[in-house]
Amino acid sequence: QDKSCSTGGCYSSSLFEDKPFVLENGETLTGIKAILANRMTAVRSALGYDVFISASELDREPGEFVGLLRECQVARLREQA
Repeated sequence: QDKSCSTGGCYSSSLFEDKPFVLENGETLTGIKAILANRMTAVRSALGYDVFISASELDREPGEFVGLLRECQVARLREQA
């Protein structure tokens, strides 16, 4: 987050990191794929998650949403068994 942003809602230039991204297999990503890969790496480093969803964006209470995610995970595991 931009430290000079008075509202805390400003976009950081790091969201648009356009440097190449090298995958584990040695393949180099550029352009929009590299931007996304760099952004996901930064989010994982900062938050410990690959995806962040604000509670204000949910259509239900956060605890209910977590329950829904767990139900989906259990259903997926059952299908794989």
